[in-house]
Amino acid sequence: MCVIVVVLPLVGLLMILVLLPTDEPTGGEDRRDAGSGADRLPVAITFLAAYGALMGFGAAYTFLVPLFAEEALGMSEQAGGAAAGLIGFVSLFARIGWSRYADAHGRHDLTLAILAVGSVGAVLIFMVAQEGASWLLWIGAIATGVTSSSWNSVGMLAVIGHAGKEQSGRASGIVMFGFLAGLGVAPTLFGWLVDRTGSYTPMWLISAGSLGMAAVLAVWWVRRGRR
Repeated sequence: MCVIVVVLPLVGLLMILVLLPTDEPTGGEDRRDAGSGADRLPVAITFLAAYGALMGFGAAYTFLVPLFAEEALGMSEQAGGAAAGLIGFVSLFARIGWSRYADAHGRHDLTLAILAVGSVGAVLIFMVAQEGASWLLWIGAIATGVTSSSWNSVGMLAVIGHAGKEQSGRASGIVMFGFLAGLGVAPTLFGWLVDRTGSYTPMWLISAGSLGMAAVLAVWWVRRGRR
């Protein structure tokens, strides 16, 4: 498995070098013009970075889904791994679907609000699953793949829409930094809480709270835009 993890990125790198065309150099005047307009990013990027941090923090429970299935639901290791795989598999198609929906309707921010609200629902499904309804693990995995694991594609469309092509590189880096910061901090905290309390309920509550804050932030942003 470790060999596969190492080889796949190398194959992807080779495909990038072989298949993607090289960037055409631009004139010095064009670069100066682009740089002069990239000094200040739109305030929407700050919103997207904060939204991404909350979504990343709240959705980091996906790293503990296999353990949750085994320890809290009494399922096998294979079932826990399958549930985690199901999240990733569903998100592959959900990201394409949500991005097409958002792009077709021109409502990237509203779509982000829908995804955040749905993410809270996914966490609640997992909470109910540990109360003797282990079959809900699969429903929760699908719901997670459709919601919190799929916001990135819509988020990047929103970055391009708000920042424009001249600033989208720097803006997307800031948004992804927020997302990865939340995603990187939460698993250690969640694992510590599970070991300390012997229960997954604190993790679910914190996840729901973080995702709920992302939903409130997104709804506020949508209403702000309408005004």
